[in-house]
Amino acid sequence: MTQAGASPEPGLSVAISLFNYGHFIAAALESVCRQTMAAAIELIVVDDASTDDSLAAVERFCRDQTKLIDRLRLFRLVRHQRNRGLAEARNTAFALATAPAVLVLDADNRLLPQAGAKLNEALCLAPANVGAAYPLLVVEGHPSQHVANELPWNIARLRQGNTVDALALVRRQAWQKVGGFAHTPGGWEDFDFWCRFVEAGLSAIQVPQLLGVYHHHADSMKNSETVQREEQLRRLLHQRHPWLTITAPAAK
Repeated sequence: MTQAGASPEPGLSVAISLFNYGHFIAAALESVCRQTMAAAIELIVVDDASTDDSLAAVERFCRDQTKLIDRLRLFRLVRHQRNRGLAEARNTAFALATAPAVLVLDADNRLLPQAGAKLNEALCLAPANVGAAYPLLVVEGHPSQHVANELPWNIARLRQGNTVDALALVRRQAWQKVGGFAHTPGGWEDFDFWCRFVEAGLSAIQVPQLLGVYHHHADSMKNSETVQREEQLRRLLHQRHPWLTITAPAAK
């Protein structure tokens, strides 16, 4: 683990889960450092035993972009000694976080400059049963989809398939209440997490502003492993959450 900065009470934490995305991680890190509220942000990067140059890419960024890193209140880099999966990488970050809310960011996506401030403002103003706030996302690399997270939180829609991406600011108390993220072989950890919200009596709110960038690419989990195991995932989610009525097309 490496650390930089000092922060007894950051405004929010940003959690980046990283596995073999060495070619994307620098852009994700820069997007966090350029937040308008960077001085109140604790950034936690969890490398899940990458086998490419992901760890070196983070260390190189920290070495070459010290002025950007210094804008943060606190920076932590943690490495799993063995690959434990996306859910556990996120859980590690949440467990280490000291802020009341954690912004989940995948290593191949980016935040727009006001993401942290706008989401934090919305979540602070929301009732206690609102466990998360999520933004509209610009989609890059998809031939036909240009915006994601465009639908407000709706349990009836969620029953049929996921409509909310993982890029969201989540209260740590909500994460604790639902038991964290659960390993879901092949993907859909996000969908499972939002289902746990419903079952715990929690909800999420949409902030109807473009505040993040979702990178659609061929080697993402969604476009590789998840597609190949779609039917197995559907059965697994139905077993965990019998109230679901998922049918094709698959959840996001």
